[in-house]
Amino acid sequence: MTIMTSAESERLRRDIYEAWVTRGSELGPSAGRFDNGPIIAELLPLRHELAQLLSFANYAEYALATRMARSTKQVLGFLDDLARRCIPGARQEFSDLEEFAGRKLNAWDLAYYSERLQERRFKVSQEALRPYFPLPKVLSGLFRAHRTAVWNHGPGATRRQRLAPDRSILRFAGCTRRSGRRLLPRSVFAHRKAQRRVDG
Repeated sequence: MTIMTSAESERLRRDIYEAWVTRGSELGPSAGRFDNGPIIAELLPLRHELAQLLSFANYAEYALATRMARSTKQVLGFLDDLARRCIPGARQEFSDLEEFAGRKLNAWDLAYYSERLQERRFKVSQEALRPYFPLPKVLSGLFRAHRTAVWNHGPGATRRQRLAPDRSILRFAGCTRRSGRRLLPRSVFAHRKAQRRVDG
């Protein structure tokens, strides 16, 4: 939110932050008014029951049936590895940010001082960049890139290789190769594993 990067008042940033992170809970300025706790308590056993009806051990395994990761162990391994690689750099960046601010920072201070530090280092701000990236232009570019990567079948593999020689765009788009000529989004095959189990 722009207010978190631009508001000079720490109290205002704190109020907005606390209202945002406690929304839908029994805490914060609107404590209990929009509490989703009872809904979550009802939803979790239903999800577990759904997964078991489809012969999955738990809902996490069911959710992974149509995703790139193949097991909960693989997901946790990826997250652990990511944390191991990122934490040292994140700690250094946080230390630099506190040194720049000249004090200990709270959660509601991070976006504000990160923006100030970026302005100091690079002489640019997110607000200055905003006019160059209006939402319609960004969405148009995104969908144009997606169409190019996924739906241009052209003269077979030659054109696909010209569009994405290392296939990184195709992997990013979540595509699956079919019958040697066509690339389809992974969503086309969504829930096929679960459907096989239902159909027997």
